[in-house]
Amino acid sequence: MISSHRGWTRRTAATSPRTFRRAGLPARLDAALRAPITLVVADEGLGKSTLIRDHLTSRAVDHLRFVASAEHGEPGELLRGLAATFRALSPAMARSAGPAALQLERGNGEAVAVSWAREHLASLSATFVLDDLHHVVREPRCASFLVALIDATVPHVRWILALPDAAALPVPRWLAAGLCDLPIEADELRVQPSDIADAFAQAGSPITDADVEAMADEGALALAPLWSGDPGRSPLAGLAVGGTPAEKPGGASGGAAQPAIADGSAGAPAGGS
Repeated sequence: MISSHRGWTRRTAATSPRTFRRAGLPARLDAALRAPITLVVADEGLGKSTLIRDHLTSRAVDHLRFVASAEHGEPGELLRGLAATFRALSPAMARSAGPAALQLERGNGEAVAVSWAREHLASLSATFVLDDLHHVVREPRCASFLVALIDATVPHVRWILALPDAAALPVPRWLAAGLCDLPIEADELRVQPSDIADAFAQAGSPITDADVEAMADEGALALAPLWSGDPGRSPLAGLAVGGTPAEKPGGASGGAAQPAIADGSAGAPAGGS
């Protein structure tokens, strides 16, 4: 089930089927989630959102999700968006967000806004996913408020942050205090050749080492140069991209047994972040 309001989402959705499973990532994310702050830092298209969503679902972790947009690069809008996300757990926080946002917008109201948020969140125990945070942290006042809010509410509120660059966050301080593990970064998110080979083998369509290496090097979407024989017999012919079967020449769809490439596969964007 997915319910949403403006910039927030509460998800209990099923995991994405038939996608490449990146070896080691579940254990890596489990370890990172033992700390109250989890950082997933990589460029758009490497599967940050998919990884977090599917992992929390597989572990039956109820969570709230806030997806930032350009409007949340303003401090007041950021506060309103975050308050709306917590509406299901703290309706009073959402109702009283207006005056707190005005205080924050004045430029010297951060302490007042953080105190207001801490009061509303003090009795809550929740996991909160913040996605597309590049819209937020590029604005120094927004980054400062976000960091102050996280510092004021850990460990009873657990924060999972997804963004392309964490330079605006106090990662060394959080690491030293034991508040976070090392960020999960791009190299860990990319599908490795062994992941590709395993996925095809499990689907009953083993492929050659050369094809595996070509997919890993060129990106999963660049399929045409990988097979020079009969396209209908190619182990790549029915490969699905982002859950949609790839087209064979002539418009026919590929076989359903092939593994899909989700966002984050082989370093090639296929939607998501």
